Amino acid sequence: MEYEETWLFQTDYVHPFSEEGKLKTGMKANLRDFENDYTVEVQQNGDEWETLPRYNNEFIYVENIYGGYITAKEKWGNFSAKGGLRSEYANIRTELTETNETNPRDYVDFFPSAFLSYKIKKRNTLQVSYSRRISRPDFWDLVPFFQYADSRNYRSGNPNLEPEYTHSFELGYQRVLDNGNIMANAYYRYRTNVFEDITFVEDSTGLTRSKPVNLATEDVYGIELSGTYNFADWWRANGSINGYRSITEGSYRGEDLFSDTYTWQAKLSTKFTIAQLVDVQGSLDYRAPRKTTQGRRKFSYAVDLAASVQVLQDRGKITLSVEDIFDTRRRRWVTEGDNFRTEGHFQWHTSQQMRLSFNYRLKSNQKDPEERLMEDQ
Repeated sequence: MEYEETWLFQTDYVHPFSEEGKLKTGMKANLRDFENDYTVEVQQNGDEWETLPRYNNEFIYVENIYGGYITAKEKWGNFSAKGGLRSEYANIRTELTETNETNPRDYVDFFPSAFLSYKIKKRNTLQVSYSRRISRPDFWDLVPFFQYADSRNYRSGNPNLEPEYTHSFELGYQRVLDNGNIMANAYYRYRTNVFEDITFVEDSTGLTRSKPVNLATEDVYGIELSGTYNFADWWRANGSINGYRSITEGSYRGEDLFSDTYTWQAKLSTKFTIAQLVDVQGSLDYRAPRKTTQGRRKFSYAVDLAASVQVLQDRGKITLSVEDIFDTRRRRWVTEGDNFRTEGHFQWHTSQQMRLSFNYRLKSNQKDPEERLMEDQ
């Protein structure tokens, strides 16, 4: 049995201080409570099921994040600047009720960001930016209960996982075309507390176990090209390709783990308007193979398709979407160690689905990417 409860509170204040300048500040509280009951039963005498008490437990995860931010932006001729600081206090607690194991944690973090741009003539812009970010583990990465792949391989979460932190530096160039735009970004990202699944063989049982751990540091150097182009009033396409080198280095249980990989990924989408009424959109997402600290991940791809129509004076939209048309959105990997080798694949049971939805917009509330980054928790 699973239970989840989330509360979100947010307030913002905006103060224009010049024709182009704006100061913005706000506070946000994100309160989450997860509970997961875990029971293991074995079938006896062909019919009856018997509970195994030593495997029964209840996992409780409480995460309370309180944050505040302040941002400012200004423009002087062809030069513009945006900057901000977000701070947050995190209070997190995990508990296994049957065995009375608790792990309370609380910490304060600060996340600065800065964005500078300079317009060259009319159609060209240079941009440089820095930001510090946080990435917290998913709930299922924290749940310590076993997930059996077969009688000799199983996986569990790790309630002691810490968040990842990223320092991101980017240098970009944007060119505005008559019917679109192109952008090139060179970037460097330094990540600490990197968590990933580690596989090892237990000496006492000979069983193979996997769990996520805060393994290493990672240096990523890359170049990303992206663009949008309107071929006609009724046909628009956009895409991106991202090539990068990733160097990951760490250790676990006395074993040094290292990977140095070159890889890439690409996204392409196109949108057609039929009879100025129905929008049809298709997208392709491709990820190339890459090395990991214990093996490699194989390539993956997926194709999605959607059609939508605007209603109620363009405030409402009805959308029919089909995700993962060819049933290919899955992860495939090879894991190797001194005394084992495994191959596997994983696919979400909701990967391939058809969805009909209706959205109604009360008010436009679009924010630029820099503001979303500064306010995001």
